[in-house]
Amino acid sequence: MICDLNILKSVGYISKISNKLVDSRLAFVYNEFISYKLFLRYKSYSIIDFMC
Repeated sequence: MICDLNILKSVGYISKISNKLVDSRLAFVYNEFISYKLFLRYKSYSIIDFMC
């Protein structure tokens, strides 16, 4: 019984850590995507300025 409880605690702890890792990874990917979008927007503006 005590062993089962410890296993459940450790599984819950591991799942919390993995959820935090996934959240931070998603936030990183989202930030990269936003910065890439801004970079493309800046590039397209500079190309339009260059053509005009």
